[in-house]
Amino acid sequence: MAELKDLQALVDQYRTEQDINASVSAQGGTPIPQESEFNLHRISDDPNAPLIKIPKNASPEDVEKYLQSDELAARIFNQGYLYLPGVPTSERPAARKIEAPTMEEKGDFTRGAEPIFGILKQVYPTAKAMVADFIGNEEMQQEANRVIRQYQLDSAAKQFFTTPEGEVKYYEQSLEDIFTSGDERKLGDFIDYLQYGGGMIAASAIPAVVAAVATYFTGGRIAPVLGQAVANSAAFGYPLVYGKQLEETDDPNLVYTLAGGSVFGAVESVLGAPSRFFTGTMSKKLGSEVVDGWAKRFIKGGVKSGALEAVAEITQDSIVETAGAAERVGDLRNLPQELSTVFADKQIQKNLREAGYMGFAGGFLFGGPASVIAGSKAKQVYETSRKFDGQSKSISSTNFNDPEVEQYRDKKVTLSNVTELKDKMEIR
Repeated sequence: MAELKDLQALVDQYRTEQDINASVSAQGGTPIPQESEFNLHRISDDPNAPLIKIPKNASPEDVEKYLQSDELAARIFNQGYLYLPGVPTSERPAARKIEAPTMEEKGDFTRGAEPIFGILKQVYPTAKAMVADFIGNEEMQQEANRVIRQYQLDSAAKQFFTTPEGEVKYYEQSLEDIFTSGDERKLGDFIDYLQYGGGMIAASAIPAVVAAVATYFTGGRIAPVLGQAVANSAAFGYPLVYGKQLEETDDPNLVYTLAGGSVFGAVESVLGAPSRFFTGTMSKKLGSEVVDGWAKRFIKGGVKSGALEAVAEITQDSIVETAGAAERVGDLRNLPQELSTVFADKQIQKNLREAGYMGFAGGFLFGGPASVIAGSKAKQVYETSRKFDGQSKSISSTNFNDPEVEQYRDKKVTLSNVTELKDKMEIR
């Protein structure tokens, strides 16, 4: 029986389906002679993806162990494909070819928006998985999990770029790396960083727009805020929390998903820049601020919006990490100790700081212009109201015993009799 080390050595004997088909065609349709002791294992629906030769006498346990190994994923990566290890064959997504366009071919703004679109694609399969878990349909949940992981892998395969020297690298933005590296073009890197943040905030606003349209005719303040919370929970909260849980188990706890995703959406509805814009909490009240110049309104609105968005991003990332930790420990009594370990991790701490930086950048870019627009509208209302100072008459000082006024009691005054009413009440 073949041992695992024998299987690992076989990974270098990849052949693609395209190679096989070409050989078959060259031989006039004669099937390629196959070694009787091997099976070809397909890892992708891509005909150019590598195939794995596995000895037929290998035990199913050894084969599955190898197919879930990190080393196999690393070797396939060297072949130009992303492969997800540690996942059962029934739920493993198809390997995806790494896409690495140059920065000229795909810019920072687009790269910032793409991951958000990747999350939005997971809305339906996440909902399906949650329903399947609730009704106890294991097969339906496994299929939903596979689709979710496929979307995650598809999105990850697009996070690469090719340098001018032809080297393929993983694309990521880090404000700390920009200002601590020895790179001399810090200003250019910072502008790229802002473009990336702009792409993220623009794509993230889609659920807020949908919720705003859906609650436009409801009136009041409760429905719009509630609509934003529901939309952001469905679009981002549940997919991100459930996705994190999938890293720990194939059967995520539905209570953790609902709790974490709902709090995630609530935070976004209260602190998120797009949601605050559409619920009217960014609107300026009449007062001294409306006479501020546009630049001052841009800075003040941008800083406030950026600060709130930074708090939202850090809080939401913490919620996702907490959901993963809760799934990992199982018993919630052990959760505090697990969380102390999680948030003591240097990489987690950096991720949270970077989430705050990106939140501030995105919130500033969104909140600055929004504040100028809201302030301009408030200023117009303020200036219009000043035009009528002294041009109105308080009803408390009206003498309703005056025969000239009596005829208008309990009647609607229209534009057709404004002039007549003005003369009779001596309004100047």
